[in-house]
Amino acid sequence: MVCCKPWTRCSVASESGPVRVAHVGCGAWGCNLVRELQAHPHVALELLIDPDPSALDRARVLAPQAIMARSIDALRSTPVDAVVIATPGPLHAQHALAALHAGADVFLEKPMTTSATDARKLVATCRASERIGVVGHLLHHHGAIRTLLNAVREGRIGVPHSFRSARLCVRGSRDVDGSLLWSLAPHDISVLRALDPSHVRQMHVDLRCLGDSAPNVADLRLHLASGFEAHIVVSRAHRSKVRRMEVVGELGTIGFDDVTSGPKLTLRWDGGVEELAFDRTQPLRTEVDAFVRCVRTRTPPRVGWSEGLEVVEILERAQSIATCGVADAVRIATG
Repeated sequence: MVCCKPWTRCSVASESGPVRVAHVGCGAWGCNLVRELQAHPHVALELLIDPDPSALDRARVLAPQAIMARSIDALRSTPVDAVVIATPGPLHAQHALAALHAGADVFLEKPMTTSATDARKLVATCRASERIGVVGHLLHHHGAIRTLLNAVREGRIGVPHSFRSARLCVRGSRDVDGSLLWSLAPHDISVLRALDPSHVRQMHVDLRCLGDSAPNVADLRLHLASGFEAHIVVSRAHRSKVRRMEVVGELGTIGFDDVTSGPKLTLRWDGGVEELAFDRTQPLRTEVDAFVRCVRTRTPPRVGWSEGLEVVEILERAQSIATCGVADAVRIATG
């Protein structure tokens, strides 16, 4: 359980002025967020925080006007309306609580936390302080995924019955979130929850080590209370990058391939294939804009911390099953 002493300041951004933002975590992905924040017309990027001086040096090039700091305690002395956090997953709860106690709205990269207990604490603290909490489930802001979900809801493949996804990285890619599952599976599980939010009745997890001492391939099979089934594969041992998912229904299949040079989103049925058009705006830009809009208008987010908690609970259960082994997997999944 992460604890943090409350601070006294509280701020609420208005639609009339820019949103004052602090950004925490200036690694590779964090700098992508810094770039989008710096370019946003309604953001004043006031503060960049990272314990690594070289990371701050890289971020300074993107936002030279911002104050540079090496500790989250800088939130005590620099008034901001919102905090964007892109630190390693095990630090998310600590940093998000500090931001909430500073009176800020919070955007928290995935995974929301690496503990369901911490995620519940964040949800409760956010509600009690009347702050806005957003989780970085980026695919909810991807035009292709929005089109896919709408097509399923419109019945274009009939009643959907299964979901398959593969998120495969080349060997040597870095894990900063504590495990293969915590790093790679949140996006696909969040899409699964959007397709069918019913309870996970049974779960099977298989971890494999391919040419490494640590698990670098994970195979998840989930059976939901509705009868819907999902098969999710994540890997850091593949020869090439793969980002692919499909939803199978009684009348057809919708498939999304994010790295192909051909059609990315296709609807298939007996005897036919249709390429589906979708909004090509960069998902990260859409995601940042959605957060800023929530902060300015005080409207509930599309992907809030309750959604983040649901994904964390599934991931924690999957990690427990993987750690306990096959015998305990059956007991945990059914009990």
